[in-house]
Amino acid sequence: MLRGGIPDAIGKFSRLKYFVASGNSITGEIPHTLGNMTQVIKLFVDENRLVGEIPASLGNCGRLEVLDLSWNRLNGTIPKEAIGRWSFSRHLHFVANRLTGTLPPEVGNCKNLITLDVSNNTLHGKIPSSLENCVMLESLCLQVNSFEGAIPSSLQKLKSMQVLDFAQNILSGQIPEFLGEFPLLTYLNLASNNFSGKVPIKGVFGNISEFSVDDNNELCGGIKPLGLPDCPTEIAKKRKSFPRRAVIATGKRPTDGMFTGDLSLREYVKTAMPDHVAEIAETWLNFEDEAAINQIGQSIGNIWKCLGSVLSIGLSCSADSPSERMNIKDVLRELQKAKNMLLGDQRRRGVHQRRR
Repeated sequence: MLRGGIPDAIGKFSRLKYFVASGNSITGEIPHTLGNMTQVIKLFVDENRLVGEIPASLGNCGRLEVLDLSWNRLNGTIPKEAIGRWSFSRHLHFVANRLTGTLPPEVGNCKNLITLDVSNNTLHGKIPSSLENCVMLESLCLQVNSFEGAIPSSLQKLKSMQVLDFAQNILSGQIPEFLGEFPLLTYLNLASNNFSGKVPIKGVFGNISEFSVDDNNELCGGIKPLGLPDCPTEIAKKRKSFPRRAVIATGKRPTDGMFTGDLSLREYVKTAMPDHVAEIAETWLNFEDEAAINQIGQSIGNIWKCLGSVLSIGLSCSADSPSERMNIKDVLRELQKAKNMLLGDQRRRGVHQRRR
């Protein structure tokens, strides 16, 4: 195991192409003379005890393809003078240091970049829109920092993206739909931010095992396993759908002359619940013909119970006060109960008929 500091004389090896010193106990600062190694392709000094700032002189390493400074005690900023000149770089790792400042917009000059990992630092500011130039980028890890603002729309150009981790920042705004359009994206972590609004459902958002939006308290929608509340637009759609169901069930329209003053179609249905559903039902729903009942394989009692259940759900979902509206999970459960009631009765009748 190597100990001590990196000697200044390292800069004399100007033709050195590979410098690998990972997993040692190297201490001290990264010498500025390291920038004299202009031919270096791979530079690994991760998992050591290096301190101080990243020298801007590393920008002289114009052929650098892989740089790993992870798991040290480096502080200061990521020098824009350096990162802006690493046009050949494919993998840049700055994980778990004490870096501050912003992610320089000059990172957009790294057009051959495949992996960028600056996780577990104290970086802040907005995600630079210049990342749109890094069209070969497959893995972008910014988690556990203090990045803020919205996810830039310019990132939609990164069609090669496979891993995207923005967890534990203070990002806000809506989750962009375009993230669900990345064809190769199989890991997306947006947990512990301040995102709000509707969660997309396409692409990676369709598989609960491939993404996380936990600890974003103002999200809604998304796929059912998320257990998020309906978005206001969805609630509005459900509230608007109740009159249509009521029209079908009762044969009445909200504009009928009988609905004046405080009596609306909703109140008309509400006063009939739960014992007088048959009295307000449209005539075509009055199954008085025993042959018709036998043909559909249901008992008239269960039909009224099922209709009453559906109308009750509609009444709850269309309540004026949000606090009085039924939770979406309860809605689904009650609808399933109504369905089971009808299907169960039909199965019992079918078994009885076969036995006869």
